[in-house]
Amino acid sequence: TTFTALSGTPLKIASAAAGDGRGVYDLTPDFRLTVPAESYAGSYTATVTVDTIKGP
Repeated sequence: TTFTALSGTPLKIASAAAGDGRGVYDLTPDFRLTVPAESYAGSYTATVTVDTIKGP
């Protein structure tokens, strides 16, 4: 599996051709979190925003 580094730029993880996007989808993206060895011990939080857009 190839992982793409996340940034402030939106990343498309799913799409459908016009007329093919109807129905129910079960999408389970695979994420990896790499913590640098020099990081301080503690609790860290992050937010992942999911936008669903209705196309033409």
